[in-house]
Amino acid sequence: MLRVRSAARTSILSPSESAVDVRRKVGDYLRAGSSEVWLVDHSNGEVQLHMAAGIRDLQAADELESPLLPAFSVVAASLAAPPSLVK
Repeated sequence: MLRVRSAARTSILSPSESAVDVRRKVGDYLRAGSSEVWLVDHSNGEVQLHMAAGIRDLQAADELESPLLPAFSVVAASLAAPPSLVK
């Protein structure tokens, strides 16, 4: 069986997920070898970047950049906008 580790994971939070479930999921991803976990919460417009070194909370105007994706940059508000507002 081929096992592939993902350097970065993105998770869109569901209203049905508890804080405990989310913390467990983030911990599982980091322990499995992911260097970053991005949590996107449409309900409050927040984006959190979780790494082994800590958590970075992004405000709407902040740009999300990652050394894992050198040519990638996105404004946090565009990730956290409710799906009905994304065109």
